[in-house]
Amino acid sequence: MSASSWRRWTILAATLPTIFATPVAAANRDLDEGWLLSPRATAALCAGRVAGPYRCRTWALLGTGRLYGMPELPLSGAAAGFAVGCVRASLDWHRLGSGLYVEDRRRIALILPGDPEIEVVGGWDTVRVGDCPFQRPAAAIRGGIRLGAGIRLSVRQALTEPPPWHGGRGRYGWAALGWSDGGRAATLAFDRETDGPLRLQAEVWTRPVPGFAVGWRIDPATGTLGWVTALGRGRLLLRSSHLVHPELGVSHRWQLRIGARDAAP
Repeated sequence: MSASSWRRWTILAATLPTIFATPVAAANRDLDEGWLLSPRATAALCAGRVAGPYRCRTWALLGTGRLYGMPELPLSGAAAGFAVGCVRASLDWHRLGSGLYVEDRRRIALILPGDPEIEVVGGWDTVRVGDCPFQRPAAAIRGGIRLGAGIRLSVRQALTEPPPWHGGRGRYGWAALGWSDGGRAATLAFDRETDGPLRLQAEVWTRPVPGFAVGWRIDPATGTLGWVTALGRGRLLLRSSHLVHPELGVSHRWQLRIGARDAAP
């Protein structure tokens, strides 16, 4: 191993425990955690509409970013969904890190329509440090229900323990309450910590001009603040997220969604 590689490994080995071994830092580590509002609801907001019932159509997502501005911790991901009748399925892959440290998250989901809507998710979490891989199964179930015009509640229950490389105290989405009137949107998200309290996150959006929306995001538990943007045109939606952690730095994310506005996710 070269001298530069040793130096990068030393820096990364010293930094990772600080970043990942606490429940506070376990939040907002994945690519899709840059936003609380779903891509479908964001596309509807850009179009000046309230997201209606799902329709059975295909969609795809591609994303990239960098966690806390660290070149050793790039973010990347891809997802796709399709419908069989009115039952939907999706495949999802996310990666954090490169080279000496890599985390992979792979998921397959089956979504049963209705009110409430039921989603069953299974997959694998993998971490590789150097040449040593570790794997852990993951499973969860989620239910979503409409409470009124533009109001939706979703609740998620994890069926497996957090991966041990999250320090044994991972932080994961548990419930979310969303509202939209076609020109504005807001989401309150409640995260559950292993052996810890519930944590609150909030995000508000506005649509200043047709096809474009901008929002603000806060995570009081970590002190993270930031802004989010979305540009929608036809079947395309481009989103960005720029979250500032007071100690660890700035995380930038970009995501492209391809699909009809009323298609999942």
